[in-house]
Order: sequence, then structure tokens, then C-alpha cells
Amino acid sequence: MNKIFSFLTLVFLSCQLFSQINSLSDLSRCLIKIQVNNTGEFTIDSTGIIEEDYSLGTGFYISGDGLFLTAAHVIKDRKKEKSGSISCYEIAPNSNFVPIVIFEDIETDIALLQNIDYTRYGKSNQYFINIDDINKELNKTNLGVYSFGFPNGLQAYNRIASFSIGKVLSTNKNLQGYKKLLDRRNVSLANTTVLSGCSGGIITDTLFNPIGLILGSILENNTRTTYYKSMYDVKKILEKYEIY
Repeated sequence: MNKIFSFLTLVFLSCQLFSQINSLSDLSRCLIKIQVNNTGEFTIDSTGIIEEDYSLGTGFYISGDGLFLTAAHVIKDRKKEKSGSISCYEIAPNSNFVPIVIFEDIETDIALLQNIDYTRYGKSNQYFINIDDINKELNKTNLGVYSFGFPNGLQAYNRIASFSIGKVLSTNKNLQGYKKLLDRRNVSLANTTVLSGCSGGIITDTLFNPIGLILGSILENNTRTTYYKSMYDVKKILEKYEIY
């Protein structure tokens, strides 16, 4: 049985540059909680739960100049005329920011955004997932993996993320037609457990090498599994559009 572990804000221990993530502490500094206010109007009740029309998701930094990935469906219902309709939160306290959208493609369910003030830990931010040297063969069945994301219901200021341990079940899976969306073609499945809000999070191997971008979960044979786009395919799509 998969177990979900939650971790709170971690203490920042170093000012070195990190493009290679070597620990859970390093990885936590790459994660972003995304809140989309679809109407621009919402209230927060006494327990901290946001009411009205909103959605939550996850993202993670892939460069020292603030570029980060998420799933396109996380941000698709925002009011595009409102520049503040997407709010992002790093694990660091008081670190909320409004990103700019560089690229979004609903068909592949990939979005690239940027925090243009990504300087909280030095001249440029040192914590990011390096996708420059992705190994296509790393995404293979039976590979041990971790999934990371911010589950829905835990609001931004809590800075609580979760991770789940599992393995890759299949690759190049075609889920076309699932919920009448196109973004389920050529995805991989892993038996990690993710909750609503973890879309846009990251799958890594047990050495924290990036494996995939989390798109969601499905129920098959009474078992819930995570489906994701391999990071190799994500990078190829970004290169195709000449944006990375």
C-alpha cells in the first residue's frame, strides 16, 4: 500500500547553486503552490478554506531565471484579463508572486510560466529541476519513483506538500477520450497516490532525477494510479515550439 507523507516548511541551509537536486530538502525549494481565482472573487472561512470559484495546482522550477512547469488544465479557467488571477506560493515564508504565462497547450496539458522576481535565495535562484540532460530510457516500467505535489484543501499559507512512493506501471499509455480530454495520449502510469491539487507536480526516480509532469490520477481495477507526461516528451514539446 502506498503511503503519503507530508512535510512542512524546511529550513534553508545553503546559499550554493543547485541545479542537481540531491535531497527532499532541495526538492521542496523547487515546488510551487498555484492558486487560480477563476472569478476574481472569493472568501476565506474561519478554517482557512477558500470559498467561491477557484482551483489549486502545483508547479516546479526548471531554471535559475524563474521558469516553471505545471499542467495546462490548472490555469485554463482563469480570467485572462486579470493579471492577478494566478497566485503562486513558494515554500519560503511570504513568497507569493504573480507569474507570467509563457506557454500553455491544453492538448498536451503542458504550461510554462515564469516568476520574474526569482531572486529570493541569491542573485539567481539556485534550486530548480534540471531537465537539460533528460534520459529517455530513464522512464521505464518497474522503476521506483516518488510523486510530489500540493494536495487540494491545504491552502497556500500552510506550505504543506506531500509525496508518495511507488513504481512505474506502464509507459506510452493511450488514455484518449478519458473525461473527453485530449491530454491523456502517450502518458505513463505509476502506482503512486496523488490527490486533487497535485496536477502539475513532479515524478522523480529515487535519486530525485526528473521523470515526468503529473497530469492527474485515474481509477483502474479499483486502484487509483497517477498518470503523467514523461519529462523527455515535455522537453521535446517545449523545443518544438522553440520556447525552451
